[in-house]
Amino acid sequence: SSESGLILKSPDLAGGVWTGTSQFLMLGVGSIDDFPDAGETGWGNSIDVSSVKVCAIKTSQNHYAKLKILSFGTDSLGRYYIDFNYKYQTKTNYPHF
Repeated sequence: SSESGLILKSPDLAGGVWTGTSQFLMLGVGSIDDFPDAGETGWGNSIDVSSVKVCAIKTSQNHYAKLKILSFGTDSLGRYYIDFNYKYQTKTNYPHF
């Protein structure tokens, strides 16, 4: 986490190394299955997430994923958690799910 919000980074989404830059796109409010593809415009370097919005991610390796955060908070031991659903497109440069 950071003072400005949530930051997610995964070596799996970055091609096995901690390099590259992902892009993000807010798809809208709804279920993860309400959005069958990612658009071509509106991509940015960051995005505000919430438990009602679905966002798309274009990884540095040109794979697409979509993410729906179900909840986030702190557990009884004081650890932060995020509960989410996602779909990942294994085909490169294919923005459909």
